[in-house]
Amino acid sequence: LHLLVARREPSEEPLVSRLEVVTLPARPPAELPVRSCARELRLPLHEWPHTGPVGHFDVGVVASFGRLLSEDLILQFPYGVLNVHPSCLPRWRGPAPIVHTVLHGDKVTGVTIMEIRPKKFDVGPIIKQEEVAVPPCCTAQELEGMLAKMGANMLLAVLKNLPESLKNKKEQPKEGVTF
Repeated sequence: LHLLVARREPSEEPLVSRLEVVTLPARPPAELPVRSCARELRLPLHEWPHTGPVGHFDVGVVASFGRLLSEDLILQFPYGVLNVHPSCLPRWRGPAPIVHTVLHGDKVTGVTIMEIRPKKFDVGPIIKQEEVAVPPCCTAQELEGMLAKMGANMLLAVLKNLPESLKNKKEQPKEGVTF
């Protein structure tokens, strides 16, 4: 969120004209980090499930959202909805990919920017994917911080040239699928 806010108008290189956040309902005692961040940045905040029209946005972005989006919702965004997923899909589709990476001793992981599809998690075409070596003795929390920064920078690169990025998307390989 911090990088997207920094790229809002007016800035040297405006990329985002409007930014709002949808989060899952709060679960006491802890607040979701994205909700806290949105409040800190004074971004409009909505709670899932959001009913009614989305408003005018060119593209939606989700990260660790954990809810399936309906086709009707996805179609409200002219450029669709992108997912920033912390693994090299199709490996570790679904929830907790970082935990699976650490538990299974993967030597390499990465981030995938992919297009959301309705009715199934993490099956859409890959728009951008980058690999990174998993540092020895790395915890899930350390890996999460590393992949979050990587994913944010990748998302900005995709958004800078969204039509071209979408034109070059590739379907996920059929082999190597894990959950």
